[in-house]
Order: sequence, then structure tokens, then C-alpha cells
Amino acid sequence: MSHRETPFEQPFVRWAHWYDELYASRGRAPEREVAAIKHNFEWISMDAARLRILDVGCGTGVHWPALSEFGEVVGIDRCPEMLAVAKARYPQGNWRLGELRDMRVSGKFDAVTMLFAVCAYANSNDEARALLQSAASHLMPGGALVVSIEFVRETLRPPEARSARVVRAGVTLVRDSHAVVRRSPDGSEHLVTTLTFRNAAGEPLWQEEHRHLIASRDAWKDWLSKALEVGGARSCLHVRQS
Repeated sequence: MSHRETPFEQPFVRWAHWYDELYASRGRAPEREVAAIKHNFEWISMDAARLRILDVGCGTGVHWPALSEFGEVVGIDRCPEMLAVAKARYPQGNWRLGELRDMRVSGKFDAVTMLFAVCAYANSNDEARALLQSAASHLMPGGALVVSIEFVRETLRPPEARSARVVRAGVTLVRDSHAVVRRSPDGSEHLVTTLTFRNAAGEPLWQEEHRHLIASRDAWKDWLSKALEVGGARSCLHVRQS
């Protein structure tokens, strides 16, 4: 199967229940992701015994156990298949389905988190700004917008082919990735990754295309600053190695 031989399928739909295992096979550890930013919650906790946290792009709910130590967590994601995994895993959680660019979640929050590569799924620089502004609008005065970003221009490594393999109950799923950098007509840049999923025999099953926004560290800082111009909120920008 070539990279353009078959139509791309909707991202995450067919492998939501494999998602965490595939990323764990590459060394992802959600508890470390929360540990890297938890000082922000400790700072807010000086004024509140229990926090109200909105986890934007919560996916399968992998951050819920660590975040819930600080209070009530509301998770929102636009992929129903990913949310189904979260609900099955943590039925006591508060899970919402919705678009992230124009979120409508009732009430205000002490903290809004956007972890892993959530922000990078913006289709353009303007959409990234809108996403941050939407998240910031859910903060109460003095709250914190905690953002983890990847694909930072200054630290972006050259695209390389990668592969991940998971075996569960005798069933094998292999995910191969091939990425290139592309510039859009509006001037924004993306790392465009083709994911090819295969079975144990190497036979292709389906393909997906994922687009991750590339921007400079200063650009992200500027977008965050503008998103938090009102309300007295603070921000935390955590840069992950792409």
C-alpha cells in the first residue's frame, strides 16, 4: 500500500481502544506528563482545597487519575470513540463530547489543561489562537491555563519513519508512520504524518493523515499571553520533545 493509494480514514476512530498501548510502546507515560506541570495546581491549591479542572482533548482519559488528585475533573474531547474508552475505564469521571475550538462547558474552572499534542491539531495559526482563547474563557479569575506543546520549530527533529507494535489476546496491530513538513497557503506549517496500520502478516488495514501545527516558542507564548489578557489568569507553557 502506498501512502496515497487508499482514502484516509477519520483519525483515532478505528484504534481508540489501542491508543494507549501503542503510545506506551514508544515510552509515553501520562503520569510523567502531569508530574511536569503539577506545581501549577499546587500553587492554585493555596486558595482552594479542591480544584475544578477542565481537561481539553482528554482522549481516553489517561490523565484523569493524576489530575483528579487535585479535585473535580471534567474531560472534553471531539472523538466519541476515545471518550467511550475513557467512560469505560473511569465511569466515575465527568466526560463531555464537543468541538474544542468553540467549547461550551458550564461554569468556570480553577485550571484548564491541554496536554500531549492537543494544541498541535489546530489547522492554522489562527485556529491555534482561537483554541487557546476558547480554553481561557473557561477560567475563573486567578486560574491557570496549562498547555503542553510539541512540534516547536526550534526543537523539531527531522521527520523520520517510525513503527509501533502491540499484541493483545493474540491479535497484533502495527502502526507505521511517515511524516513530511508542508506549508499552507495561509503561511502556517504542519508536520503531516501518514499512519499506516497493518496486521501481524504486514498486510495493510487502513491509513490516516494527521496534521500537527509547527510554530515557534515565541509564537506560542504570544498566543497564550493574548488569550489571557483579561481575568488575571496565569499560564504554563510546557514544551515536549517532538
